[in-house]
Amino acid sequence: MFHSDNVDMVIFVLVIACVPTGAIFALRAYLKFHPPDSSEEGIRYLQRGLGLGAASSAAILLLVILNVLFLAYCRPIPPLTRTLGVLFALVATCVNLVGLTDCLRELSGQSLIAALLIILTQLLWILHGFAALMV
Repeated sequence: MFHSDNVDMVIFVLVIACVPTGAIFALRAYLKFHPPDSSEEGIRYLQRGLGLGAASSAAILLLVILNVLFLAYCRPIPPLTRTLGVLFALVATCVNLVGLTDCLRELSGQSLIAALLIILTQLLWILHGFAALMV
């Protein structure tokens, strides 16, 4: 299965993948009860951007878990896995870009925090894409 050195790295990656997911879901819940001082359209776009960010961050968390299980039990890695990993990263980049522009339509403190969380999720997707190429 895993060597003892790799277990710490796997736990670290799982924790890092959980942080933006939990924060985005918490921010969505907070905004339902405390909407920012923006127009109705701005709030709607912020909620849509947060929804896209939540989907992207939940997808990277699920993909990290699946990769850990896949790497633990499947050797050698088939080339299709690399291709799908890069393809998922490219699609997630487009989703994050749309979510980022939706969040930043009207500037407020909440929209800037949402944009920061989506950028953090995007960094995880970039790392996942590079890791898929290198495996």
